[in-house]
Amino acid sequence: SGISTYYWGFDSNEFTLALDEGYTPGTPAIVWETSNWDWQGQGYTFWQQPQDFTYAMMHDTLKIKVKAPAEIDPLVLRWYDWSDNAADFIMDTTLWDGEWQVLEIPLADFTQADGFDASTVYYFSIEAVWNTVPERVLFDDIWIGSPSVAVDVTAPGAPPSVSAGVANV
Repeated sequence: SGISTYYWGFDSNEFTLALDEGYTPGTPAIVWETSNWDWQGQGYTFWQQPQDFTYAMMHDTLKIKVKAPAEIDPLVLRWYDWSDNAADFIMDTTLWDGEWQVLEIPLADFTQADGFDASTVYYFSIEAVWNTVPERVLFDDIWIGSPSVAVDVTAPGAPPSVSAGVANV
């Protein structure tokens, strides 16, 4: 909640979901049908207010799952501040093989433009770096965090023996 989607570049680039094609079987994924030119992308605006990423840009990690064909050209992950200065991370094309890739990218690895103000981040986008070939790209589970959290759902074993004594007072 609190995020609106935006797309640009060509008419059929709108935000859509691919049902039952997500990283986790039976779940949807975000679809991007790229075109053969460079000015294209999909973005996500924090419409309630800009977010303060000052701490996050030094300590947190962007986690994203991407399924892209080997033929796709570079894609860039981009954060925008309130003045439209950007912090970029170009995803290496050698990652793509048509299978899901689980990426963990430290926000400190994003190249920040002069004047980028991490305290006023309002927009995240996935964009073409330059002309790309028309391809279908899927995204899933996009989030930011630094801890690697393992959730323990296994109940502990029963205690071997318990005895209770009653004291007279």
